[in-house]
Amino acid sequence: MGTIRVEVELKGPLARLAGKEQLEYQVKSEALIRDLLGLIGQDFPALQRFLPGDEGEQYGRHRVLILQEGQPVKLDQKLFPGMRLKIMPPLTGG
Repeated sequence: MGTIRVEVELKGPLARLAGKEQLEYQVKSEALIRDLLGLIGQDFPALQRFLPGDEGEQYGRHRVLILQEGQPVKLDQKLFPGMRLKIMPPLTGG
């Protein structure tokens, strides 16, 4: 089993907390989005409170939006080579 490269773009306060907007990861080819979020949380502890945990939480209960090509993703979705994810706080209007 090989590895694949995936990219993550952090938006707003998430980028400020991490100190960067763009992240790049080499992950196992069978890795899921949940696995990638775990790596991000390990590398950037300040983001842990915003990222979904491993307790089987369903999408929509998180404090961030996780998008791929503008569409929400599922945590158990398999990553693919060159995948680009965007992680951002929920948008609110006034």
